[in-house]
Amino acid sequence: MNDTREISVPELLKKATIKLILERGYAGATLTPILKEAGLSKGALFHHFDGRDALIAAAYADELARIMAIETAATRALRQGEIDLDRFLLDLVNRYCDDRFAVSMEVALAIRTRPQITEAAGGFADWIAFRKTIWSDTFDLPGDPQARAEIHWTMLEYTLRGLGLRRTFGTDATPIPVLRAALHEEFFAKATIRPWAD
Repeated sequence: MNDTREISVPELLKKATIKLILERGYAGATLTPILKEAGLSKGALFHHFDGRDALIAAAYADELARIMAIETAATRALRQGEIDLDRFLLDLVNRYCDDRFAVSMEVALAIRTRPQITEAAGGFADWIAFRKTIWSDTFDLPGDPQARAEIHWTMLEYTLRGLGLRRTFGTDATPIPVLRAALHEEFFAKATIRPWAD
């Protein structure tokens, strides 16, 4: 990595982990290349983390926190009228089509066979709570009961993940503005934006 003087050892390790998951996938992000990328020894790793699972959990938790911060800022900007729905949706589609999305999906898939990652991260409770409320806190679906609205937003989540995976694997070259328009029509045409309340 570049200048290691300004970045703490745990941060160097987590950055290297994310970079290698992006480049090589979860299976390819083993300790030897992570340590080489970070320019650190196994001793430095084990001083801060119990092993690969704990390191990946920490890196993944940071990535999820980054996503939550971006999405919170975006929904706040939308709800405060700083951006319009079209801009919000365009940015949303771009986030799910970004390579960083692939990192989150790689680790999410790995968790299915490596529950130790979830255990090391304390279950990712903040992420789970965030995903359950981000849409219903931001939008109303007039005339829809709460249970139907929850299904609606869950289907949006599945659609966004599917879109991100198709883009990651190169099986979808639909232009971003077309995807934005389709999301608007399918999920946001009857949604109203909740105003921001401090």
